[in-house]
This record gives sequence, C-alpha cells and structure tokens, in this order.
Amino acid sequence: MNLKNQRGITGIDISVSIFIIALFVTINVAIFYNASVNAKLALRNSEATTYMVQIAEAIQIEEYDNVVSDMNVSNVNAISGYEYRITVENPEYKYIENPEDIIKIVNIEIIYNVGSNMQTVRTRMIKAKTK
Repeated sequence: MNLKNQRGITGIDISVSIFIIALFVTINVAIFYNASVNAKLALRNSEATTYMVQIAEAIQIEEYDNVVSDMNVSNVNAISGYEYRITVENPEYKYIENPEDIIKIVNIEIIYNVGSNMQTVRTRMIKAKTK
C-alpha cells in the first residue's frame, strides 16, 4: 500500500477551495452592493416624498389665483439634489360652467438622481377656491 499519496493537500484541493471561497465572496459582495443601492434609493425616495408633501401643503396655503404652472413655492426650503415642477390643469366637468373659476388640478413632480438614474415622484391634488 502506498501511503505517500494520501498525505497532505494537493494542488487540486487548494484550487477547488480557493474557487469556492472566491465564489462565496463574490456572491456576498454582490448582495451587499445591491442592498446598499436599494437602501440609498429608498432614502432618496423618502426624502423626495417628504419634499413633495411640503410643497403640496404650501400650495394649499397659497391664494387660488396665485397657483399657476411653474410657480415658485416660497414657503418651502429647497433641498439640494431635488428639483420640482408644478403644472396646473383646468378640469373638464359637464355639469359645471367654467370649472376653472372654482377648481384647479395641480400636478407636482419631484425629480432626483440616484447614481446615474433619474427618478421621479409624482402626485396630483385639487386646489379649490374658498372665497
């Protein structure tokens, strides 16, 4: 019986173990990277939503006639890295004459970047004339 071949580790054993370790390290790095990117995306989306709510609340405070497309909302502190667009639509109702005199549909859009991808958060609200 030749016991010399059964002692120690061979080059094949080392290669297989290094390959398995490299495979697990690569998988773990990919998982952590994706988790990091998704956490950053969730954080930026949350900040954009908060900014959008602040803008919507400021629009509700504004006088009805001052709410126009591309208006500048002065009551809200600008957040770096986010920009907003406001557009106003006149609704079409069959049963109300001149609905634009009493109601407006306001679209708010927040635009921001996560890495090299541009993301958008949108909402619509109604601004009604109160006086």
